[in-house]
Amino acid sequence: FFSSRRRHTRLQGDWSSDVCSSDLRGARVERNQPISEVRVIMKKTDLNAYLTKLGLPRELPADLETLHKVHVAQHRSLPFENFDIALQRGISVEIEDIIQKTVYHSRGGYCFELNGLMLEVLNTLGFEARSLLGRVHVSGTPTGRSHQITLVTLDEIGRAHV
Repeated sequence: FFSSRRRHTRLQGDWSSDVCSSDLRGARVERNQPISEVRVIMKKTDLNAYLTKLGLPRELPADLETLHKVHVAQHRSLPFENFDIALQRGISVEIEDIIQKTVYHSRGGYCFELNGLMLEVLNTLGFEARSLLGRVHVSGTPTGRSHQITLVTLDEIGRAHV
């Protein structure tokens, strides 16, 4: 039910997961650089539009207070919605499409869109962040990993935040 123009690429080295080549657009990648060190940089105009939409200042340090502010502001400003899924429309998980939909067209999105946007913003702001897959349990029966979450590690306190 979603579409992506991403090509999955296995980078050389000791990798625990695949990386999509479109995730690396704008990143400086050294040979054998671990995935956790690869940073994708969001366009400054898109980042500024996102921060303005959320009512946040343009300059933010990568610390626990900023993480909390960005999380709360996005949660309050960009709703979870699955209209496209219910209407059987295609969904793109390309960051450019997510930015257009959520920032410029005042729509919400589902977990892969909203958490993908959050991941992009946090990495651009200088956080050490990566996406993970999770399960949503609505009954006692385990389901597949169909939910995206973001894991942020803060050096200042050495703790991980989901």
